[in-house]
Amino acid sequence: MEVVDTVVNVNRLGNQVMIDTGFLTEKARDAIVAIDPYRKGFDVFKSELIAAEKAEAVPRDQAAE
Repeated sequence: MEVVDTVVNVNRLGNQVMIDTGFLTEKARDAIVAIDPYRKGFDVFKSELIAAEKAEAVPRDQAAE
């Protein structure tokens, strides 16, 4: 949710459909991040994954033990 710009709620009651949109502010995003401090954004997750793959890589000219 910390990367969302707009929240759209769609409710249907019989033949009526109600649509409500909300726009998140920086304060709302900060509050969402504060709820779960261990949650990471996509960029942080991707960079950590790449670093872990590089750390585990075994050169092809060496056998794994």
